[in-house]
Amino acid sequence: MSSMLTDQKPRTLPISVPQYRTLVEHGHFDGQGGQIQLVRGKIVQMNSQGSGHSDPIDELEAWSHEVAAREFRIRIEKPLELERLCSSPEPDIAWVTPGRYTKAHPNASQVHLLIEVSHTSQAFDHGEKLRLYAEAGIAEYWIVDVAGRNVDVMRNLIGDRYQIRTKHDTTTRLLRFADPKQLWTLRDCLSDELVNCRRRQRP
Repeated sequence: MSSMLTDQKPRTLPISVPQYRTLVEHGHFDGQGGQIQLVRGKIVQMNSQGSGHSDPIDELEAWSHEVAAREFRIRIEKPLELERLCSSPEPDIAWVTPGRYTKAHPNASQVHLLIEVSHTSQAFDHGEKLRLYAEAGIAEYWIVDVAGRNVDVMRNLIGDRYQIRTKHDTTTRLLRFADPKQLWTLRDCLSDELVNCRRRQRP
């Protein structure tokens, strides 16, 4: 009697969020250039920021604090914990439920708006990140395309798909969840002049 042997391909085991957190806390990524994130069990190293990336983030941060700091906690390039998806991304801007996050980073249910400023990572932000955030249940996701000078807005999440996806140019006045107090114009954050997003706020 002979036994049949079948080839079995080796599997790559994903890193879990608790395992990744332990690596971070023990300084295993200290000295690494760029930004380190966990995406679907894989450690991803992003490029370091140039001024064309960091300046719009600064403007979005100023606007976020002006219009939303009383309602949300504003986090800049800080981790989320999406344990079910073995992911701990670090979005450029996150509006999260107010509170202290000393024992764990915010999870998807505590996130109300994510904004990624896309300078050299358009494919990643529109592909892997978009699918990740939708599957995690992130309610609203914006992608600011610096090179294309436009912003993609994803809203109305049903299941793991955004039902409303719209693209806006620099003149469009965007509202988060149609809230007139949280008005924003993309031109303010991509201008070569010193223009603060807060000046575009409605009275």
